[in-house]
Amino acid sequence: MNYQLSSTASNGSFDLIDNKEVLITHFQYENWFSSSGTASFQQDQITIKSRNFWHSAFDVLINGVDKGDITFNWQGHILIRLEEQSGITKNYRLKSKGFWDFRFVLEDEQHMELIQLIPKFRWNKLAYNYGVDFAETFTPAINTDLIALLLACGYGANLYMTMMASAA
Repeated sequence: MNYQLSSTASNGSFDLIDNKEVLITHFQYENWFSSSGTASFQQDQITIKSRNFWHSAFDVLINGVDKGDITFNWQGHILIRLEEQSGITKNYRLKSKGFWDFRFVLEDEQHMELIQLIPKFRWNKLAYNYGVDFAETFTPAINTDLIALLLACGYGANLYMTMMASAA
């Protein structure tokens, strides 16, 4: 099952597209310099917004209720915590891997690889598209939990790439 996070604007907004090239949802930042954005999936509204002034922690809200967060650790990994609809909270780590074959890898709490995001730079948008490859052992259901996880991964990857570009 391959998905794609396709950049729609140089401000970071992106579409989540399935393997049949059908639009699942669109994540739209509020404005050019905003770190807050929103997407809709079925009846749910998923919002990611900065928790603090320094933009170092971000909340994931589903229908206005805090269901998780995105933070960074000192190793440069993106930590994603999400509460599923069942009430179970899961922790994930999105980390960059490779140099020539650069990609992001999402791991669960047991360090099992679940998802790979393979970036491809689009010059016409000055932004990245990400191919989303699921591990063979990871077969998720298409629901709000998965969509929130994929949006958090795309958000975190965009943030990481922006921080790396500004540090250079």
